[in-house]
Amino acid sequence: MPCGPEILFEYTDLDAKATARRVGSLRATFVSSDNSENNDSDDAANDITPDDRATIATARNDFGYEVYDLGIGQSMNLTDTLSLHLCGIGRYTEIDEHFDVTYTGGDFQVPYRAFETSAYHGGGILVGGELRWLLHNKVSLDFGSNVGTMLGEMTTRAFFPDDEPGVPTDVRFDDTRMTPVLESSVGISINHRLGRRVVTLAGGYDMVHWFNIGDSRNFTDSHIEGKNIHLINDLSLDGAYVRLSVNH
Repeated sequence: MPCGPEILFEYTDLDAKATARRVGSLRATFVSSDNSENNDSDDAANDITPDDRATIATARNDFGYEVYDLGIGQSMNLTDTLSLHLCGIGRYTEIDEHFDVTYTGGDFQVPYRAFETSAYHGGGILVGGELRWLLHNKVSLDFGSNVGTMLGEMTTRAFFPDDEPGVPTDVRFDDTRMTPVLESSVGISINHRLGRRVVTLAGGYDMVHWFNIGDSRNFTDSHIEGKNIHLINDLSLDGAYVRLSVNH
């Protein structure tokens, strides 16, 4: 039989940072807007300048992920040991990523810093459900899945300064993007009744997959100055979760 409707709110916040530093005689491995400056050949006709080399290279990556979910759910008892929880969720999301590399020393008399950024802000609707299998008394095994579509604005930028006097390469792209989202989870929950309310403590493993949300621009291995390609990839996040809920 159906149980009463539930109001759902969930907030997810993830900030990840990573850095790497190398010291020595290092070739600048970025592909610049003018590839002739990093030409390995010994052909004097094509080798405009020697390979750019640095004594220190420092890379940094920042990733930010915020999700706001507000929805309504409905639980139904299928059998004595099986129940189904259905839900509709409105979601707003902000996903930001910044990557930069700084070269100093050697051929770089002043620090050379190239960077790429991407930012996605959007909202949409997901629908899904969770199947709960009562294993023993108050303990149940849960299998969940949500699917939906997000509509948002994507902004990407790639900036490469010119280590020789000249004009830096600064490429920016903005577009409106429809992005499918798929989520799945498996976990264990413990239910305890307090008066007219049921308190549920749940924990397990959750995965979310965003299609066409990883966005970057890369310069190609070409002698055409400023030529670049637009790469679009998927984004997958997974990890453990703990959730506390109170139902009537």
